[in-house]
Amino acid sequence: MTERRDGLLAQMGIDQYRLRRPEVLHGEVALAIKSTTKLVIVGLQRDEIHHPFINDVLRSVAIETAYVLYLAVEQLPLLPQSLSCLLWFVGHEPQHRYAAQQLHSPSFTTLVNTAEAKRTLWQQFCDYDDNL
Repeated sequence: MTERRDGLLAQMGIDQYRLRRPEVLHGEVALAIKSTTKLVIVGLQRDEIHHPFINDVLRSVAIETAYVLYLAVEQLPLLPQSLSCLLWFVGHEPQHRYAAQQLHSPSFTTLVNTAEAKRTLWQQFCDYDDNL
């Protein structure tokens, strides 16, 4: 039956697509966050992850890049219910409390270019200094 359908669709010029991750449609999938993860950063673009500013922030709070998880905003619903590490939102105002320890900063461009935004972020990190 499938082969016949595929042949008919091909004759009509209809392209068929395959899902890259069909398991997503089989129910709710939660991200597996390692117990060694100390910081989850949400909202950075790929080119921003390796920016010297991010490296400086991580170095100043003594977190190695191996203990950092980068997520897109679209992945927020996949976070587990109880997140025990620090969560940093970049350019996204969270609508939900995902972790006991959450930081928020403006967009990456604003953060890098504004001293006041950097001070505010640093103050937030200092508030959670005991847990870093």
